[in-house]
Amino acid sequence: MKKALFAALSVLALTLFGQTAVKAESGLDFVLSNDSGLTIERVYISPSQVSSWQEDVLGRGTLADGDRTTIRFSRAERNRYWDIKIVTSDGEEHIFQDGYDLARIYRITFQPDGNTYQLHYWYR
Repeated sequence: MKKALFAALSVLALTLFGQTAVKAESGLDFVLSNDSGLTIERVYISPSQVSSWQEDVLGRGTLADGDRTTIRFSRAERNRYWDIKIVTSDGEEHIFQDGYDLARIYRITFQPDGNTYQLHYWYR
């Protein structure tokens, strides 16, 4: 009886541990902060070598000034360098095609820089 109970608990522990491992973060995940004074309406992130933008990673949401969100990637994603396009509430598109190494960056802040906007980032 004790062996059967131990075996059942072991299987349960392995199952729970396995589920945790599947939900682990990707090495490309990062926090996007909005310090622009505007609302971010859409964010597009695409591999640098691709000439078109992928889906809006905010989905139906927006990112208000002063807020932040975590941008998550599939663990299977193998691209390392990414470009970013941010569309703000004033209808402006801000395109950053610098090939950001998201394997090394853990936080990006969208902020004003004089008459334009920039991305400020921190390395892991």
